[in-house]
Amino acid sequence: MPMAKVWNKNYLPFTQDFEGTKIHIEPNHFIVMDFEKGRQFAGKYYPIEVDAGGQQKPESYKMIVVEPLGQNEMPAVEKMRCQACAFVANNKEELDNHITDNHVNLMLDKEEREKRKAKG
Repeated sequence: MPMAKVWNKNYLPFTQDFEGTKIHIEPNHFIVMDFEKGRQFAGKYYPIEVDAGGQQKPESYKMIVVEPLGQNEMPAVEKMRCQACAFVANNKEELDNHITDNHVNLMLDKEEREKRKAKG
């Protein structure tokens, strides 16, 4: 299921019950939820409150925006890191060579361990 950012674009916090859960979003912040549920939340009726002059109160504005959470928002991996000693390699081949030279005895996969011992 694709995820989405559900933004509160108001300058006031927004709280509403949705599917048995109280959802609270701070002003100009977002929460992450399923895209379809976010669309349903944005479209759910929220009662309008008016002041003595008949004007809508800012507290009752529902300014919700649903934005798909894209792949480009995931952090890019620039370097590879050895889990045994925190060695940083620039590419997969460099990391594989480091593991073969320094940590082959720590490998749990027996077949891979024997293959690397025979190669190295």
